Amino acid sequence: MPLSRDIVAADMVLPDNGGTLQELITDAPAAGAEIFVKSGYYDEDTITVDPFKNILIRSKGAVFRPTADSKTILTLDGSTSWPTIWDKRFAEVKGLRFETNGKDGCVAVKILNAIGSRVDFQAVGEVGHEFADVLLLDSTSGKWTERIRATIEFDYANHGFRAKATSGNNSLDHLQLDIAGNLRANGDKGVFIESSVQHANMAWVWGQIWAAAAGATGPDVPVICWDIDADLARGVWFMGCEGGAAAAVLRVAVDLTGSTINKTMIFFSDAGQGASNWTDVIKGNVEAFNIREIGAPLHMGFRSALADLFDVNNMNAVLNSSLTEAGHKDHSAAGHPVYWYAGENMYYGDGQLAVCYMKSDGKLWKAKGDSINTLPAIVVCLTSVNANGKAQFAVPGAIIRDDSLDETPGADVYVSNATAGRPTTTKPTTSGHYVQKIGTIWTANSYLFQPLDPVVIP
Repeated sequence: MPLSRDIVAADMVLPDNGGTLQELITDAPAAGAEIFVKSGYYDEDTITVDPFKNILIRSKGAVFRPTADSKTILTLDGSTSWPTIWDKRFAEVKGLRFETNGKDGCVAVKILNAIGSRVDFQAVGEVGHEFADVLLLDSTSGKWTERIRATIEFDYANHGFRAKATSGNNSLDHLQLDIAGNLRANGDKGVFIESSVQHANMAWVWGQIWAAAAGATGPDVPVICWDIDADLARGVWFMGCEGGAAAAVLRVAVDLTGSTINKTMIFFSDAGQGASNWTDVIKGNVEAFNIREIGAPLHMGFRSALADLFDVNNMNAVLNSSLTEAGHKDHSAAGHPVYWYAGENMYYGDGQLAVCYMKSDGKLWKAKGDSINTLPAIVVCLTSVNANGKAQFAVPGAIIRDDSLDETPGADVYVSNATAGRPTTTKPTTSGHYVQKIGTIWTANSYLFQPLDPVVIP
């Protein structure tokens, strides 16, 4: 099959071959074909392509417009052609442009039950006639949609990219999405992953999404809204997402409200440049980051200085919403934990989170200040664990949240010489025992864990 960009090399040319794009697709030989669409306006919708057919549709300047409200202009639908043998023949669409043309509730491109397809297009809505979806991924029972490569540009759309699952598993495995667009109304979402999506492993999303319209002034203008099952959302990266051309516009960069996503990396490059008063860069509750999970739950990278990102007085704008002033939930830590073996039973339900030392057996035990043999405290146990089991431990530099505490901010925290594993603001004074300062009270129920060397009491 010829793949040259030369128009002459195409197997079919619209409108030279007559008919509609759908008719050319239907007439294309089973072995595959290349269809070139000349520049111009085409009032055609409900165009359906078999994603498992070796067909390339390309153009420079062709614009397709819906003929009525609630129309999907182009659909890649593998519902009836789901292969029993995978031969790596996938449809591609490149260079088309879609406009709403005064119609409401339309979808530019929908991909249903497809694997391996590639789409590259533009979608431009109008004020009051926005696209409902620029790119919509869906799946039905027994099938899935994955390994999609998409490059899209959009303007005036309720969703730049949306993934859902009508039934069954909608997998976003190995999705590669390069997206650029403008959010024009309050509540619009640049990337929206619905809760019905069951798998989202190794999905790469990058691009530039802006919320720059005067109407987008409410508190819910997320660039990315992620609402899926936690344990299946691993290795998802959002890279280089930018936003906010006007200071009073963009409020939320990433909204994870109601989600329990984990093992996620979110990087911003010049995030919010020009938008000085973000309400939330990351919005959601702490379960969104699943701090107890093995491995790093969340990474954020900012190229701009914080002063350019937030017009706030504290870091709660980074991890906000139902979070407490310490930035995380009870019996947890803000910081990167390690996963290691406990030498004895540790139950945080019995009191404060246990501060621990490492014994010569290579396991972590509850620290106590009455002997140098049970010091120094080097980590804090974050989970209940039985002896010889693995648990998550906070390392120095973490802020430890423990609601059983009720202390004065700024007070010193020590290892107790009376109760093993217990942090205390009472400085030990017994001769022959040891004083080890392990941190400073941060809020009434949290402290900054920064252990120093123990010192013997004369």
